[in-house]
Amino acid sequence: MKNRLISRLGTADNLRPVAGSMDGQQQSSGGFDPQLQQFMTALFGQLEGKLIQLAESQAQQKEAHEAQIRVLQDTIARLDPTQPEARETLNPNMAEIAASTPIVTPPIAETERRTRPALPDPPKFDGRRHKFRAWLLEMKNKLRTDGRTIGDNTDQFSYIFARLDSKPQQLCATYVQQKGSEQTATQFLAYLESYYGDPNLEERAVDQIKTLVQGKNQPFAKFYPEFEVVMANAGGAEWTDNVKRATLKMALNEDLRRAVAGQIAMPEDYQEYVKTIRKLSSQLETLAKNRPPINRQSSPPPRRVTKPAAEEMDWEPIRASSAKRMENYQRSDQAPPR
Repeated sequence: MKNRLISRLGTADNLRPVAGSMDGQQQSSGGFDPQLQQFMTALFGQLEGKLIQLAESQAQQKEAHEAQIRVLQDTIARLDPTQPEARETLNPNMAEIAASTPIVTPPIAETERRTRPALPDPPKFDGRRHKFRAWLLEMKNKLRTDGRTIGDNTDQFSYIFARLDSKPQQLCATYVQQKGSEQTATQFLAYLESYYGDPNLEERAVDQIKTLVQGKNQPFAKFYPEFEVVMANAGGAEWTDNVKRATLKMALNEDLRRAVAGQIAMPEDYQEYVKTIRKLSSQLETLAKNRPPINRQSSPPPRRVTKPAAEEMDWEPIRASSAKRMENYQRSDQAPPR
């Protein structure tokens, strides 16, 4: 490559005869300036050096490209795409080439980013305190996921205000007018929480979870959501898995606690622990449905023995004795005794 390029462009040696001919012509016509001749010689030397460097650089680039092509051809020839394990036989040079190649992700258009929210809009908060906690969590998730879709901080502040019903809007209208341009969306939510939040929620939830017990015939699938809400209100998100497991086990009914105690080993992870209890509860419910009913025959009522009254038993002898005495008295002409 180098030789071909130099042969095409020529070197300073090939150009010097031209300068010599120009020198001869100038001498024949009256002389040539020595300084100009020295300048031309230096210029041709620099040009020759640049041409050589350019030829060498192009030759090196071509050799590098040819080496990469050979590596790719060799890899394609030896790699079977139907066998994933064959990827382990990749040439190290191929890995270096892949690592040095930057991965360019095309930017998402601004119009596309602003018209495709991932989550639906939270419902409007109507001012009822027992609904505020769920609404607040839903609003935080919305801002965290679709914050860029909604817009900047001012847009997010306005979005929160738009998701309030008329009564909450009237209560915080003064706050929005005075500090709407200064406060962030996070500060706006903190203001709403200070008004609608329950400062004693965690304390009451801790007391409630101590007495929360699953009903004897209550399915675990219905009991656990109630338990999870109370535990979350009591700050259960910050508890360790050991504390969560122990608290849940204490709240189970007697049958389910026995089933848990009968297991050789229970998972240490809390979510896996809950899944295991779900399976045990389902098995107990299936056994209870398939168990044959107990046939309890009712015993006949005891017989009542009716005893004759004492007056009826004693009446006949007394009556017969009195009649006999009356008959004897009449025969003896005596008055009956009184």
